[in-house]
Amino acid sequence: MSEGKPVRVPRQVRSLATKEKLLVAAKRLFCEVGYYKTTANAIARKAGTSVGSFYAYFPDKEAVFAELMERIFQRLRVVLEECAKQLRQPDFDPKGWIAQMAQQSVEVYLSEPQFSPQIAVLYYNRAPRVTALVQREQSFIQQMIRSYFALAGDNLSIRDSAGSAIVVQKILIQLPEKILYDWENIGKTEIMEATIDLLQRYLTNPGKR
Repeated sequence: MSEGKPVRVPRQVRSLATKEKLLVAAKRLFCEVGYYKTTANAIARKAGTSVGSFYAYFPDKEAVFAELMERIFQRLRVVLEECAKQLRQPDFDPKGWIAQMAQQSVEVYLSEPQFSPQIAVLYYNRAPRVTALVQREQSFIQQMIRSYFALAGDNLSIRDSAGSAIVVQKILIQLPEKILYDWENIGKTEIMEATIDLLQRYLTNPGKR
């Protein structure tokens, strides 16, 4: 039996594979040497492709970084959407739900201990694309949390859902930074427990808002 011709890999599949290699290589470099020391040439070299291929998929390294951010944000949305399903259960436990929402959303960022701090660096340095993405995501999460408060109804003690959503979103977005940067030498467990207790008191105690 004679060997057939090599199976041709579809161009679209090859393109996706090349783009993924560039993303993986870029993420490694961002984590190893930081965003500002990473170059398009270095990303292409680490991915085993040409710099021309890099620019065929991305206009600059900030676009690569933004796409990697989008993947983290998508994981966070999935976590929050899963938490929302509990709101419709007859045995809904407000305090348990608050604890789960806080723990699981924070773990998304903690699962990227080298990359997440790079997001903070670029955001505080006002990198345009990164800043716009973070602000868009913060607004989106605030809206999600506000809708969850409405679904929870009397199970939570909230008078100002918009204000409370902002408070909760700000706490959840800042919590990973405090843990990753070993804020005031307080361990992860202690920070998480204190934050969850604070959120539970804030969202379940009548007459506090």
